[in-house]
Amino acid sequence: PFTPSEDLYPFRSFLGYESWNSWDCGINVGDDHFTDPRHKYDEAIKELEMGNYAEATYNLNLVVNIWPDSRFAEASIKTLPTVEIAAQTDFSATIDFLSTNTEIQSRDNLKKLAGYTIANCNIYRKDYEEALAYYESIIGNPPTYEDYVYAVIDAGRVTLMMEEEGKSSNNFKYPELVPENQKAYEKNRDYLLSTI
Repeated sequence: PFTPSEDLYPFRSFLGYESWNSWDCGINVGDDHFTDPRHKYDEAIKELEMGNYAEATYNLNLVVNIWPDSRFAEASIKTLPTVEIAAQTDFSATIDFLSTNTEIQSRDNLKKLAGYTIANCNIYRKDYEEALAYYESIIGNPPTYEDYVYAVIDAGRVTLMMEEEGKSSNNFKYPELVPENQKAYEKNRDYLLSTI
């Protein structure tokens, strides 16, 4: 359901007219229930910008743990790898958190997002086989057609990256999906995207 305080971001920018504050439309801007996930997420971003990576990670994890149904939980999951990149770490903490967190694992939308995020972390740390294994699992049993399309596209991108680095993608279960070159990849990607 649409929740103005969570779906309109930044919420305060939608309250440009003072008259909104006097209306009783079920939104209390000062209510911690509405401001805390956004406030904690914003705090995490500020900590990230200041180089306080442990504090940024803590706040992002807190948003997921306390407000898993807010859109800020999804934003936090997407932001965790950025903290790892800035901190120049190996993504182990993020992968562990996303793989084991009960709030994430008990919600289909967060679990799916976490899976894609983990795959991207594995790609960034050049653990291509792990990323390909994730895409293989989706291609073999796609939850939706769109998931299938994105998994094929991402797997093609990863196999090209492997070839550029002189690594073999021979263990990939779906060799017919491996593009011959960048041009073939882009043509197939564009075609697949046109089907959704």
